[in-house]
Amino acid sequence: MKSVDLINLAGFQKVEHTADWAYRVWWRNLTQLFIQAAIALYYLADVELTSESSITRKIQLQGVDYVSLLVA
Repeated sequence: MKSVDLINLAGFQKVEHTADWAYRVWWRNLTQLFIQAAIALYYLADVELTSESSITRKIQLQGVDYVSLLVA
């Protein structure tokens, strides 16, 4: 399990859940929070991220609040 102390500015922590994946994510601003959430999702899916395999894509999402936007 990858975990970063809450003292650090960024990180995620896997949370045990019976039906699905769950994790806590933290960062200082909303944009970086979403990036950290994506990194956590890749980690839970056992995808190894490297700088050589970087792909940039523009996406547009809609949500009624920040939580639904993050889920989208």
